[in-house]
Amino acid sequence: MTTRDSRRAFTRTQQKEIWEQQGGKCAKCFKKLSLITVQYHHLRGWAENGKTLVKNGAALCADCHSILSHKERLKKVERKKTVPKPAPIISLNELNVIQLKSLAKKHHMAPKTIRIIRDIYGEHKLPPTKRQYLNILTGIVTTKEIDEVRKAVKLIKR
Repeated sequence: MTTRDSRRAFTRTQQKEIWEQQGGKCAKCFKKLSLITVQYHHLRGWAENGKTLVKNGAALCADCHSILSHKERLKKVERKKTVPKPAPIISLNELNVIQLKSLAKKHHMAPKTIRIIRDIYGEHKLPPTKRQYLNILTGIVTTKEIDEVRKAVKLIKR
């Protein structure tokens, strides 16, 4: 395991060297930089064990530096997100139609096909089947949601 560089900020000598390598222009937008407003940026972030060396530095204008820093922070946040895995169809199959219907409502989904029966009394719409609910919920519902629905039913039965 590598450790972070003990020195985070670039020294005056390193800053001068980076400035001269870039000809006093921003490494991103190539605008002429002022010595007062210039900001020095680690190409490989210091927090990711990037060394504070001239070859790992860049002189940037304030706008470009804030945009780059913001993008790097967003990447860190995206890496930390964990996406819950969908529940296997076997777990869904253990639920009854009422439980499946509540999950479908939670996800704002409804079976598309409506079954209609015609008899001597006219046309009747039948409620969706368990198979229709399973088809729309497969790959969407997580095991955590299934467990919550099961617990809710247990509380109602008591």
